[in-house]
Amino acid sequence: MLALAVVVVRLVLLEPFSIPSSSMAPTLLPGDRVLVDKITSRSAHPRRRDLVVFVRAGDPEGPSLKRVVGVAGDRIEIRNGILSVNDRPIRERYVDYRRVGSAFYGPVRVAAGRVFVLGDKRANSRDSRVFGSVPKRDLVGRAVVRFWPLPRAGTLGSEG
Repeated sequence: MLALAVVVVRLVLLEPFSIPSSSMAPTLLPGDRVLVDKITSRSAHPRRRDLVVFVRAGDPEGPSLKRVVGVAGDRIEIRNGILSVNDRPIRERYVDYRRVGSAFYGPVRVAAGRVFVLGDKRANSRDSRVFGSVPKRDLVGRAVVRFWPLPRAGTLGSEG
């Protein structure tokens, strides 16, 4: 009975996810483990700055975790490494601007039913700049807590 309960929780409510790369550093590091809230993410709209897990069809690397920076209707642009949403520069405390460089991208408009995601380590991240915006139906859930390693355990608010 306990095994059945664990399976139901994992399939419906919460699922552990291991961070495979450094693309979300410094917020999440390779080997960190997070819990992904699958239920509220399906009933609510993703918000900017949420950390989301998603699956892209045919991606041999499996699920990915990135930060939502744009929702339907948003205009996304990167100039000199600075993200702008709807023509307003966004200061992101989780991005190491010394390592971003003078990157440029866009502008692009996020389509209805989609989100635009970026890794926090912008210089080393395969994200919406590469594969485009992500359909909301491909979202698995929202990362809500880091449970491993224990010294870094804690909740992951929308700021990471």
